[in-house]
Amino acid sequence: MRRFIGLAISLLLLACGLATNSQAVSSVKAGARCVKVNQKVTVGRSVYQCRKSGKYLVWRLIATLPPVKPTPKPSTPKPSSSPTPSPSPSTLPPTGLPAGRLLASSPGLLGLIDRTSDSAPWAQYYGTGLGYKDAFVYRGSTFTLTWRVVNAQGYPMPRQAVTLLANKGWGGSNATFTSGLYTVVNTAGTSDGANIPGITDANGLVSFTLKDTSIRSEPFGTATNVKSSFPSPVYGQFALQIGQSNQKYLSMDIVDIHIVASTPPPSPTPIPSGSVLWSEEFNDVVGTLPSAERWTNLLGNGYDQLGFYNYGTGEIESNTSQNAAYDGQGNLVITTKREGGVWKSARIWTQGKANFQYGKIEIRIKLPSGEFNWPAFWMLGSNYQPPNHWYGDTPWPNSGEIDIVESLRKNSVVQSTIHASYLGTSNPWNGGGGLTAYAPISNVSGEFHTFALLWKPNELAFTLDGVEYGRNTFIGNQVVQTLNGIEIGRFNSNGVWPFNKPFFLILNNAVPPGTSGFSDGTTSTTVVDWIRYSTYDGYGTLNP
Repeated sequence: MRRFIGLAISLLLLACGLATNSQAVSSVKAGARCVKVNQKVTVGRSVYQCRKSGKYLVWRLIATLPPVKPTPKPSTPKPSSSPTPSPSPSTLPPTGLPAGRLLASSPGLLGLIDRTSDSAPWAQYYGTGLGYKDAFVYRGSTFTLTWRVVNAQGYPMPRQAVTLLANKGWGGSNATFTSGLYTVVNTAGTSDGANIPGITDANGLVSFTLKDTSIRSEPFGTATNVKSSFPSPVYGQFALQIGQSNQKYLSMDIVDIHIVASTPPPSPTPIPSGSVLWSEEFNDVVGTLPSAERWTNLLGNGYDQLGFYNYGTGEIESNTSQNAAYDGQGNLVITTKREGGVWKSARIWTQGKANFQYGKIEIRIKLPSGEFNWPAFWMLGSNYQPPNHWYGDTPWPNSGEIDIVESLRKNSVVQSTIHASYLGTSNPWNGGGGLTAYAPISNVSGEFHTFALLWKPNELAFTLDGVEYGRNTFIGNQVVQTLNGIEIGRFNSNGVWPFNKPFFLILNNAVPPGTSGFSDGTTSTTVVDWIRYSTYDGYGTLNP
């Protein structure tokens, strides 16, 4: 009998409990009464629990569930005249990020090479699945970059706003472009050269047409089916930002667009010369030092003779007279070597002994190999005054500087530069960068080359092996830069042009600041066959 009564009570309580639960789901809200302590009920995204409050049991909100994401449905693109196949699995980012991929079929590209394996050191700053590529276009050509934009599932993203990051910040771009009304400047800093908006079509495709306006290029015949190996690359870096997302967290292609010459360089042509006014042939026995009647050795770190440390550039070598000597084979050799933890090299100049005004100044030189070198053959105004005031009356940059040949960026670039100051100040042009012309040279240190300065009133031109690669002409208040007679740049100097007066010569191989990681015994040689000064186009005076 007891068992029967107990069973009946249990069934009754169960029925009541089911009824209560059924009623609770439809009437539960915070503060309403409930009947079973700790019972949980979910209403929509709200989770309630029955808890004791004084004499009663009431519902308390204890959690809110996140919204349920709907499962995306693949869109069906409308047919077009050139249907695009769905992305294959190999094109999809593996992390569920949207992706912008550059198509190899983009019109005007000479080649598109995958270099993703080279991106490991900096890929950590971008979305996993980053792609990195080399592409090639002809100098001066018009080309189109076509991108496919897909979502995390690999489906095209139609009508998606995007931005082409042209000459991308941090990319070190040195090429220039135009795109419609946009001018893409070169930038090695943190800012993009231009941000060009676009929107994808029904197939997730978007195209940008650009024209190269670079003044330099990689050599004619550069391979376009392998990654660029040119030691002085000329390129612009591009990427595609999707929507307003921070591009550092997107899966996207970063592409270096390399600029390649479409025709062979012009054949060298003899440069008319007049009388030779001064020369150094270095024809003497091995170990002979440059003539003290023509050259002064600048020693140590420069302080004792000039009055400032490290020659004002931060270079770290200690110069000696013995490190510039004849080799007995008709050459002057500057030997740069690390000994006892100290770099030894040499620097010589002609201030007060030989001064030059206008004419043609040439050097036949084989530049050193090794990224620890900073060789230069250059000139300062004869009125140059160092900090100790031992010479001249005009400090740099007001004195003017002409770099006939200088190798920089770990032997990746050879350039010629002119430096001066802004009107009424001692502030250097372009923050110290001056106005530069880049020599079209690929084999920087493998063989001898002849560099020359062609100098007339209001005009400075630079040549490599008889081929002119840059000319600066002072017209009014402007310095106009031309290449092969075509204007490539214009600089407002406000009437400043300190190059119509005498200058003196300097020859050295410095070791750049920050050079480290080289063991004792590391060495290089800068070899000079000859230096010659002659009249040019009727101009040229020695020691005016």
